[in-house]
Amino acid sequence: METSQQPKIYSSDGYQIKCDQKEFQFGYSLLKISFGKKFYIVRAKSVKSTIDNLGKQIRTGLNKKGLAEDALLVHVVKHIIRARPLVGTVERVDSFDTALQLIKAEQTVLDQYQQDPLCLNNNSQAYVPIGNDFMNEQDKQRFLKWFEKR
Repeated sequence: METSQQPKIYSSDGYQIKCDQKEFQFGYSLLKISFGKKFYIVRAKSVKSTIDNLGKQIRTGLNKKGLAEDALLVHVVKHIIRARPLVGTVERVDSFDTALQLIKAEQTVLDQYQQDPLCLNNNSQAYVPIGNDFMNEQDKQRFLKWFEKR
């Protein structure tokens, strides 16, 4: 008799974002995090640390009753305050071999959802990290050139 194994669900620190632990095996990943009917697009070098960081930032915004209008998660926090979804859920859109592939995919998805009222992202350009090990300077410049030409 076969038994189906239940997925091992991880719940983030801070505001609860749930994710199947099998997603932790993937490196560079593009994630869609749903909060009820609405969603937020984010890239991750490490799925677990990304959802933990988002959960903490969202919890901070909820404790403060909002975030600055230019904060990346301002629409997420406003939506949670209004609609009161109890949890966020993670769906991996895709995974990639390099940071450059990932950031280009993120930009393509942000472009696709820019006018979608269900998308909670407030940035029209993917965030290009400065001074960290996520992406080397050469790939940052490649992305910026690609961004201008697309």
